[in-house]
Amino acid sequence: MEQHRTNHPIGDLALPSELSAADVIAYWEGAEHEYIHLVRLMWDLHWAGMQVSLTMGAGAGPCLVVHRAGDPLRVRAHVVNARWFFSWGRTARVDALDAGAVNVICEAAR
Repeated sequence: MEQHRTNHPIGDLALPSELSAADVIAYWEGAEHEYIHLVRLMWDLHWAGMQVSLTMGAGAGPCLVVHRAGDPLRVRAHVVNARWFFSWGRTARVDALDAGAVNVICEAAR
């Protein structure tokens, strides 16, 4: 079976070429939710006084960059068991719907 390759922030996903319309819609809805969570966080961090930008490199999904002295903090959004999380570094993460998520990420960026 022929496969299409997609670039996804969690890894390169192999999608069968014979996807149903529902599968394609579900994939793109997930990508849209990922982007929306990052944009919402971007505004929250901006209002908290952080310098931020949203980037999407070649072959990668969206990434929120928190600019700071030294290396920038790169934050991604991903879903695990129907729950959205922001993650950065090797293992750090916070629930994307947690009202205190912006504070946790501000602290990590300092």
